[in-house]
Amino acid sequence: SCGCEPGGTGYSCNRGMAVGEAAPAVAAPALACDSSLLDENFRKLAADETVNLCETYSGKVLLVVNTASKCGNTPQYEGLEGLYEEYGDEGLVVLGFPSNDFMGQEPGTAEEIRTFCSSTYGVTFPLSEKIEVNGAGQHPVYAWLKNEDHGFPGDIKWNFEKFLVSRDGAFLQRWPSATTPDDPAITQAIEAALQEALPATPSAQAQTEPVLPEQPPSQALPGRSNPEHSTLSGPAHCGGQKPG
Repeated sequence: SCGCEPGGTGYSCNRGMAVGEAAPAVAAPALACDSSLLDENFRKLAADETVNLCETYSGKVLLVVNTASKCGNTPQYEGLEGLYEEYGDEGLVVLGFPSNDFMGQEPGTAEEIRTFCSSTYGVTFPLSEKIEVNGAGQHPVYAWLKNEDHGFPGDIKWNFEKFLVSRDGAFLQRWPSATTPDDPAITQAIEAALQEALPATPSAQAQTEPVLPEQPPSQALPGRSNPEHSTLSGPAHCGGQKPG
């Protein structure tokens, strides 16, 4: 069995629009890839595909977890999948990073890990290739997560530590292994992060402005004076002149 780190609480601390085209009800704000985390890549488990976090998950809330298949915490896979299924449509992505750093509790091949996760716990959220989370060989994502500038530095102590990252790539929270996925501290933090809207860039804001159809030139009605010669001031009326 793999035991847990003591304590179950968190580490507190578009396109252009043609004339007359209807504007969309809600425009998705643009996100600049200015987060070092979002600029990182990882290779998918048992695949040759490399995923760029920025290109794939811009605007998503990320729950990043280091996982293992032969740990006392391994059943947390079920709770993590539950979060992904419950909040995925709202913008949550659970990212699992299998690691063999702790007592050799992720010894399998990539295919063995994938088969175990899908057949035992029905995992559908993205998994990376097996990585290191501590030391000189640590993956760049984990180097970023543990950066002291984010307020929660320090090596990963055990399997299934959890990090929450907001839609704009900012760091939000870190929880130890013993804090299970269904802990209210985690679910409430996820819900709060999902409710936070991304700040729109000026270009995105401009796209939200409706573009009105171009008005045809006004024409004088029979028996009326030409509106261009009218001495009326103020906004133009239908026909170009106030009714008599």
